[in-house]
Amino acid sequence: MRESERHINEVAQGLRSMEAAVNWFGSLAQAEQKAVLQEVVRYSTQAHVTSEDGRNGLTQHLRETLRVYWMR
Repeated sequence: MRESERHINEVAQGLRSMEAAVNWFGSLAQAEQKAVLQEVVRYSTQAHVTSEDGRNGLTQHLRETLRVYWMR
């Protein structure tokens, strides 16, 4: 399994926080970031992700981020 595959998979399973994923993604060179984004698009297409799924995922992430923020 490629490193990018592992990171994406761990985020999808909730084994890696979004913050850790963003930090990892930010550490990549621009060409590597583009390749990872293309990989995510392929996975999303294979999973038949809809716009509503994307909005729901974003909403869930924002709720979790706010929960963590308020618990500080």
